[in-house]
This record gives sequence, structure tokens and C-alpha cells, in this order.
Amino acid sequence: LLLYLACHRDRPISWQELVRQVWQCDVSCATPEMVRNAVRRLRVKLDDTGAEPRYIWTLRGVGYQVAEQPEKTDMKVIRF
Repeated sequence: LLLYLACHRDRPISWQELVRQVWQCDVSCATPEMVRNAVRRLRVKLDDTGAEPRYIWTLRGVGYQVAEQPEKTDMKVIRF
């Protein structure tokens, strides 16, 4: 998961893309919660659990992004 996010740095990645590319299974066998929990565990390992993320950003309605800080857009950045 970290490798895929890092290799696609500065680009939002949907939970569906992560399921297909990281877990290599069909989206029908996964849920957004599965990906959210995996990202949460990864954040704990990276010590990225503060009020403001340092590495992995959640872009509401879009997905996840590894970046210093996502560009200002209409997308809301949220923490899980």
C-alpha cells in the first residue's frame, strides 16, 4: 500500500484503484472501510496520526494522496 501510494505521489488514488492494484482483486470483494482501515494502520506505523497529516491525505469523495499538502481545490481534505 505504501509503495503504491509513494509511486503515485501527488496524484489522488481512489479506494477502487487501491483494491485493484494493491490487493489485486475485484472491487466487488472489497469495501471502502477495508481500505480506510489499512490506511489508518499505515498512518499509525508512520506516526502520521496527528491533527494534520504529514504523509497520507484523505481527499473526501476522491481517495488518498501522498503529498506535502494537496493543492487547493474544491475537494475537502479530511482525516480518518
